[in-house]
Amino acid sequence: MGDGLLASSGEKWKKNRAIMESAFATRESSRNFIQIFTEQSRVLIEEIRDTRLGVACSLWPLIVKAVIQTVLEKIILDFLLKNNMTDEEINDEIMTLIFAGIDTTVTALCFTLLMLAKNQDIQEKVYEEINTVFSGDKNKSAEFSELTKLTFLDQCIRESLRKLSVVPAVERRVTNDVVLSDGRVVPTGSNLILSIYAIHNNPQYYPDPQVWNPYNFDKDKVAQRPNHTFIPFATGLRQCLGYKFAMMSMKVFISTILQNFKLTTDQTEFQLDYYLIVRCRNGYQIKFEER
Repeated sequence: MGDGLLASSGEKWKKNRAIMESAFATRESSRNFIQIFTEQSRVLIEEIRDTRLGVACSLWPLIVKAVIQTVLEKIILDFLLKNNMTDEEINDEIMTLIFAGIDTTVTALCFTLLMLAKNQDIQEKVYEEINTVFSGDKNKSAEFSELTKLTFLDQCIRESLRKLSVVPAVERRVTNDVVLSDGRVVPTGSNLILSIYAIHNNPQYYPDPQVWNPYNFDKDKVAQRPNHTFIPFATGLRQCLGYKFAMMSMKVFISTILQNFKLTTDQTEFQLDYYLIVRCRNGYQIKFEER
């Protein structure tokens, strides 16, 4: 990743963070991203229809190809080129986007689709919500306002992000002495590791944490939990700047897929390996059936 946002600090981080943040912050960029998501999701639908229909297939290569196109589409590269970044800086930020944007989004997207395939009742509820929001029109291009109405789909995605904890931990270096509530001092220069996985799998906040349950994100249940018990994109100044991008892309891809196909799976095992990000040892096997 070179010296991109994940690895850099100080003034360089502040400068490039501001540049990258502005790429995701405007209404125009949101509209452009949604348009790109929609175009790529339709390309994905045609590829599934032409080559994968009716047979169990691996999701990962299909989804990663589509998501790469959305992340590295002309809007990102043009934006970086227009902001007087050096070739080295552009390369570092693209590598950061591939690691922090593509890998994590593809993993969460594949996992959500697999869980919907395994839980037919929840898949049907999501499908009905999508049909209602888009008035049954498969060819309608999504608008931001419509994506915000996909509340149960949002719960499913959030539950996948909780269950997976795609980035299981983050590390931070203390830049000033911190006095804890019990009087202990964390000295400057200390490295702290925050286990996002442990937070997301704490039964105090999420009963039966090993079970994928979108109802964990019902409004009343969310209101009962303390702040920062759901932080899949980390938090604070170094929170993932593309978290809205990731949520929008997953909503567009999943809604487009479910409008066209019913998902089923015979996969029974799902073993996770945790490194810098989570990996599924068994892959994601899904069968697409025309609706």
